[in-house]
Amino acid sequence: MVRSSLSLLAGLLMAGHAAADTGSWRVYTRASTDAYSESVSLHAIGNHLDDELKSGDASFIHAWAEVGMQRDGLSFGVFTRYDWKTRYTPDTLTLIHLSENDEAVPAGDYEVNLDVNHLRASGIRLAWTFAPVEHTRVTLGASWLNASYLIDGSIDASVDIATNGTVTGAGSFSQFYSHDYLLGRQVTEPDGSGATIDLALEANWKKVDVTLSVQDLFSQIKWRNAPATRGQFDSATTNTVGGQLVVTPLLSAFEYNAKHTQRLPAITRFTARVPVSERASVGVAALYTQGVTLPRLTGRMSLRPGLAIDASYETSMQAFGIGIETRWLRISWLADTLDPKQARLMQVSLDFHIEL
Repeated sequence: MVRSSLSLLAGLLMAGHAAADTGSWRVYTRASTDAYSESVSLHAIGNHLDDELKSGDASFIHAWAEVGMQRDGLSFGVFTRYDWKTRYTPDTLTLIHLSENDEAVPAGDYEVNLDVNHLRASGIRLAWTFAPVEHTRVTLGASWLNASYLIDGSIDASVDIATNGTVTGAGSFSQFYSHDYLLGRQVTEPDGSGATIDLALEANWKKVDVTLSVQDLFSQIKWRNAPATRGQFDSATTNTVGGQLVVTPLLSAFEYNAKHTQRLPAITRFTARVPVSERASVGVAALYTQGVTLPRLTGRMSLRPGLAIDASYETSMQAFGIGIETRWLRISWLADTLDPKQARLMQVSLDFHIEL
């Protein structure tokens, strides 16, 4: 599937290049970070969840940096990326938060579900931009990557904590990894390689500018000899002659190495902008991934040809953003607070290019 998809894209790239007009070379640099955690601050994720706990069921960090060249609608770049994406039930984060902060766990029933998808990788990216119809541009991109760090797994369990502190329950877990955070197994980190495909659309319909992009529309990373652990846990209860309840924890786990295919959750971005005067426009935007939607209201003011400023407001996290765009540089920043240690939403991007 990966080879056939890349072959198809390569054919399209060659066809587009043959039909394109000769233009100048452009060197570009792109870097962006999208980070979100509604439950605790982004800083607390890597610091024992040392923060006030709020409701939420997902967190993610997606960072990308790329350097490359463009000409005639074709681009070639080298990139590095970092992805950390988790889904969980509120009970899951409550138990982890209390444990990490050495707090007592209240008695009750807890439903634990945790899914983790983590990747570090670098590689090359090819893209082709063409205009299938008037006022519309489409960009097809394909990335071939070498992956260096893996966590892909889940935990499902039901846990009951009695008023006397007795813990009973049952569950299962399955994970592929470069580092065993669950049981502490010493392993040799695996190597992985694979491909991703991206799609973007830009259009102008009756003065409305619309963009839609899907990153990792298709993704497939093959890991060779990846360390893995699969298991179940339970608690057997018995009564003594005196009537005392005895709880015996039972764990059955199988550690092994195997081939593994990792797939990345797609990231969809949408913007729509309409002019309200010769220099100003307003619009809406949104980012969607893993069931999380981050909607924004946007505004742009053109100060002079080749210079514009942007402002935005993210409604779900009450975050404010600013940006500036020139002929050769675009920078944007959005966060729900100016304190980086308290931020639960942060989006930063930089796009720089020069003509040769």
